[in-house]
Amino acid sequence: MFEFDQKGKEKGIFISQRHLSWVLAGILLTHFFIFMSGFFLGQKNAIDKFAHKIEQESLADQIYSSMCALYDSDELQSSQTAELSEADDAENAESADQEQDAASEEPGATEPLLDDNDQEEEVRVKHYAQLVGYSSLKSAEQFARKMAAKNIKVQVKKRHSMSSAGKVRYWYQVVTMPYEDKAELERVIARLELEEKLQGVSILSL
Repeated sequence: MFEFDQKGKEKGIFISQRHLSWVLAGILLTHFFIFMSGFFLGQKNAIDKFAHKIEQESLADQIYSSMCALYDSDELQSSQTAELSEADDAENAESADQEQDAASEEPGATEPLLDDNDQEEEVRVKHYAQLVGYSSLKSAEQFARKMAAKNIKVQVKKRHSMSSAGKVRYWYQVVTMPYEDKAELERVIARLELEEKLQGVSILSL
């Protein structure tokens, strides 16, 4: 309700339609900017969370690959130890049989003795190195081709390991061909550690 003064004129605040439009436009722009600011802040937080998750998964994959390499190395050494033990048992049994046969033969008949060179050839051990492991065959073959360009003979081995949840995971390991000279293999590893930045390279015996 309007009030009138003594002269009959209306008293109060009057806003023209043009000014009212400006006020409404300002309110709408203010709400729009508030909405857009909240939207971009939400997107930024989502991107940060996604990047952090990807970084954690990458770190977990690297740790798992290292654990698989150590597990495979221990498993291979255990199997090699078992094979060497079986070979020693078989050799001891064969030696016992030969001694028994020699005792049953005529006096003066003796078995030919092996010279030192033949004995060294029989006990000669070969060595190889586990260079690096990859989760994909394509990456392992690419590294193998790079080694071939450096005149270093390698091969790709398919490995598998069991996770704590019972899931089997396959990965690929690049290993050198066997070397009879361990010192030569160590020189090759030192070169690759310098050129390819390799770390934790293991040398195993056959």
